[in-house]
Amino acid sequence: MRIAVLAIPESIPVTTIGTLDLLSFANAMYSPAGAPVYEIKCVGRGPELQFVGGARISCDHTFADPGQYDVVLVPGLLYTGLAETVHSYSDAIAWLRHQIEGGATVGSMCVGAFLVAATGYLNGKRTTLHWAYADLFRQMYPAVQVDTDPLVVDNGSLFSGGGATSYLNLLLYFVDRTMGRDAMLNLAQMLLIDPDKVSQSQYSIFLSYKQHGDEAVRTAQEKLEQAYQAEPSVEVLAEAAAISPRHFVRRFKTATGLTPTAYLQKVRIEAARNALISTDSRVNEIQLAVGYDDEKTFRMMFRRHTGLSPTEYRNKFRTQALQFPRLMASNKLALVSQS
Repeated sequence: MRIAVLAIPESIPVTTIGTLDLLSFANAMYSPAGAPVYEIKCVGRGPELQFVGGARISCDHTFADPGQYDVVLVPGLLYTGLAETVHSYSDAIAWLRHQIEGGATVGSMCVGAFLVAATGYLNGKRTTLHWAYADLFRQMYPAVQVDTDPLVVDNGSLFSGGGATSYLNLLLYFVDRTMGRDAMLNLAQMLLIDPDKVSQSQYSIFLSYKQHGDEAVRTAQEKLEQAYQAEPSVEVLAEAAAISPRHFVRRFKTATGLTPTAYLQKVRIEAARNALISTDSRVNEIQLAVGYDDEKTFRMMFRRHTGLSPTEYRNKFRTQALQFPRLMASNKLALVSQS
């Protein structure tokens, strides 16, 4: 299986270098004596490239070289100047288009989805990427269906992964798809990668829904966030925003991408998440405190938004939160002992 891993200086280096390493590791595990399962090549604009951060990488082929691949993996681009970077890579986009037309399967990592979307072949299809750049993506590629909840979206010949380090889960998915589940699980165990992550939502930051220019709607959002336990009515929110109730819901959804009711659920679940990590309150106490009278509804909504049950969420993230200060303290002690 011929695999091309793209090298782009304006990308996150680990998504290129880490991909080359992981696939090479898979080869070493499952084809030690014979021909490798994956024939991996690095492809870029020139024979040697330097990432923006300074790291260098050698490429086996360039975009000008002939050759068809079975699979092309597109790295996550740097977040700064993202639109400009995409527009400056017409050669890579043309090369990708040629590969897709030749039958290649293309996988994108994080905001590498921008490059794939620029080929036009994602139009009408679903994709995922880093949740924080979904709005920009929708502006640039309105014909593509964006879903930032799953870590992996598979359209068959085009598949995509979520933000940042979730490129590892995209690669595990690819190994599962090409080598089988046992190989994937063994690889995950050896490399200490959690193979069970399926959603980005438990890592998302709530402020992303305020990255719009409608001050009136932002006022309504703040009103809702202050009184989410009482579930303020559309009339109350519209009055706070100085918008007629008739037009309020449409304007709110245009600005945030959510209806006021859906936004309320986001606010409540965010409050529950914070309480699960920062307090010792029981789950049913938190449920009531954030405005849910019905336990079943609360648990259903929590799992829908985070991909985890309340108890699973607390066990996973509170453990990490509690360990961090202990680790910092132990590091300080180690430094003191060395001085």
